[in-house]
Amino acid sequence: MAQKQTNPNGNRRLLPSYQTETAFQVAAVCYRQIDSDIEFLLVRTNRGRWTFPKGCIDPQLGARKSAEREAWEEAGALGQVAEKTFHTYLGSKKQFCRVPEEFQVHAYLMEVSSLERPQQPFREPTWCSPQDARTMLAEGREAKYGQEFNAAIDRALDAIQRKLRSVAARARRANGNGTSSLGEFA
Repeated sequence: MAQKQTNPNGNRRLLPSYQTETAFQVAAVCYRQIDSDIEFLLVRTNRGRWTFPKGCIDPQLGARKSAEREAWEEAGALGQVAEKTFHTYLGSKKQFCRVPEEFQVHAYLMEVSSLERPQQPFREPTWCSPQDARTMLAEGREAKYGQEFNAAIDRALDAIQRKLRSVAARARRANGNGTSSLGEFA
């Protein structure tokens, strides 16, 4: 059983602090492809900043399904969620007007096939280019969190391009126009 922490200035109980190595959330990095362009779907936080749909893991759903649920609740996004995380980035949240607490965010790619009305209408789901997403995600945040989002976007674009090349290679093989295994990922 955890020991009760007390405030040396009084008898009030303090909330236990987050431990970065164990406290984390999941995010759905929602994207779509229009012609050769990739767009990301961002939502607003309670404080008005832009972010990917994210939240805590529901133990009954697990991490992947929780990310999928966050995409639906916050952005109304439906689609295919990758089986595994593609990136982990550092997030922060101000809790109860205290100093912001940092935590890890395990990100799952989600290719969006359709949108519904989000369960949380204040989220304002918005499609944007990768460069606009970088700018919007950095607004109102410390530089290090902007860099964390930049890294997430870079990794997402890499993963999406690998997936597109793999799909194209399978299509070529299915049509009898396959290339050697060395040429598939060149």
